[in-house]
Amino acid sequence: MNKIQLSGRVGSDPEFRTLNNGGRVATFRLATEESWMVEGERKKRTTWHTVETFRPADIKVIEETVRKGALVRIDGTLRNEDYTDKDGVKRYATKVVTSDWEHGIYFDPRGDARREPTEEN
Repeated sequence: MNKIQLSGRVGSDPEFRTLNNGGRVATFRLATEESWMVEGERKKRTTWHTVETFRPADIKVIEETVRKGALVRIDGTLRNEDYTDKDGVKRYATKVVTSDWEHGIYFDPRGDARREPTEEN
């Protein structure tokens, strides 16, 4: 089984492309954070993920609500890809992909980057 669930903040506004077959794809970077204690000192690490979706429902959510700084949850799969760059060097990338009914991108309005912070959030 290949399933991953992430919750984090969007690092930049999503990008949208139209494919040759007429379908669309949305891509954005997601930052997740973990923390732990070492000898009484809190340590933190941020991990960046590339998220990609082909699902029309997810693309609609992204277009309407997701901007840089937004808090989202992703249910998807990990996909490893390789490609050759313009200099002929083979490169590898891992993406989190939502592509079927089991997956999704869920916007958390508590993390709406477009609203001004208030005492409640």
